[in-house]
Amino acid sequence: MGVMMADDRDLRVVAVGTWLYDGSVPRKIELLARPAEFSSSRWIEDEQTGEFVLDESTPVPQTDDGLVYYFGATSGG
Repeated sequence: MGVMMADDRDLRVVAVGTWLYDGSVPRKIELLARPAEFSSSRWIEDEQTGEFVLDESTPVPQTDDGLVYYFGATSGG
């Protein structure tokens, strides 16, 4: 799913489905959305603290609905 820096409260599940691992092992998968202003592309690591902070100088991705989407397997493994 990639590194997500924003608070997980910004995420919402927009679809749930099944992915077949190796073409035969079913795994639950979720499509998640968050406001584009919190896109993972806008977060950088603070060199002094090691924490990730929102880089206000990075442009907000332009999307048709103002959201960016992520996916993730949610049933283990």
